Amino acid sequence: MLLALRIYFKYDRELLTDLCHCEEEGLGDFLYRAWPFGGISCLVMVIHTFGDYARFHPHLYAIVADGLFQKSRSFYVLPRCEMKQLEEIFRSSILAMLNARVR
Repeated sequence: MLLALRIYFKYDRELLTDLCHCEEEGLGDFLYRAWPFGGISCLVMVIHTFGDYARFHPHLYAIVADGLFQKSRSFYVLPRCEMKQLEEIFRSSILAMLNARVR
């Protein structure tokens, strides 16, 4: 996360929850683009607020299944995707959330 944005998360911890929602929605959008037939994603996310040097550094760790579950209980593995697209989705989602919340 950009150093300039960290201060918002430091003094408004509810933004960390919003960060998780942005990531979940962004991941859903990314997975739908990779597999437009729908399905349910499977992920576990953890909020981490400090880095190597005990300085405030909000970030997330996520374990994400490499596919989608269907209602029929079958699992479809997604084809390899370019992660740059996912980065762009996350970046725009987080900036939009901050723009809406911080005003």
